[in-house]
Amino acid sequence: MHSNPVDPNEMKRRRDLDEIASLNMVGEGCPDFDAEEDKKNEKKENTK
Repeated sequence: MHSNPVDPNEMKRRRDLDEIASLNMVGEGCPDFDAEEDKKNEKKENTK
């Protein structure tokens, strides 16, 4: 027997393919705020 048992609900989540897929999508489709700043800076430099 293991000294540190894992909760059965946790194991269920670890085997759930939908849960795994959602974890793999973390960060996808989020806004890139630095890109917006770069565009603003480029416009300012071009107008000078």
